[in-house]
Amino acid sequence: MNVQIIGPPQFWPDGSSIVFYGTTPAATGLFEVILTGSEAVLINSSVESASSYALSPDGSQLAYMEYDRDTGEARLILEDLTTRELAILGTFAIPKGSGSSVPETANMSWSADGKSIVFDVGRGAYDRVIYLADVDGTALVKVVDAGYAPAISSDGKCLAYINEGQVFLKDLTTSPSSSTIQASILLSALPTGRGIPHFKQDKLQWRP
Repeated sequence: MNVQIIGPPQFWPDGSSIVFYGTTPAATGLFEVILTGSEAVLINSSVESASSYALSPDGSQLAYMEYDRDTGEARLILEDLTTRELAILGTFAIPKGSGSSVPETANMSWSADGKSIVFDVGRGAYDRVIYLADVDGTALVKVVDAGYAPAISSDGKCLAYINEGQVFLKDLTTSPSSSTIQASILLSALPTGRGIPHFKQDKLQWRP
């Protein structure tokens, strides 16, 4: 291939192509490769993280976070993969300037019903927050003040995440989506002897 793959690739559900974060001598960003060919096509050079994008469960839409360092804005983009139409689901502020240090978006994933997108934002494992976005564009809200590796249950009613070496659960049915006041429930401590927590490596996954 004509591009170096930096992050783990994600298959389209029909297996026809993959998307991944990569780099060439000319550009770095989100790429797509159709498996019947070998040419990688740059989708968006404003994507700056290897886990800040995710395909919808039915494969019809691609969500990703793009950073505009000129305006100081991060935008959650939803792309219809049939029409290639783009929609902005929400924004939040980032530092301006090409040399500035910005909080990294990571661990983006969809709910099983395709109605919500969740991800975490921050500079390290100990200063991250979790956002939840409605795919219809009605809300992009912070639902957890401290945590990472979010995962929505298969029925969409519960959010699991990691904070300070422990796994917590948050009820998404009774807690208002616009508030982080609702307390989370401690589920379990992570195994000892794991080393230093890392928001890019620690993952949670629900059984279907």
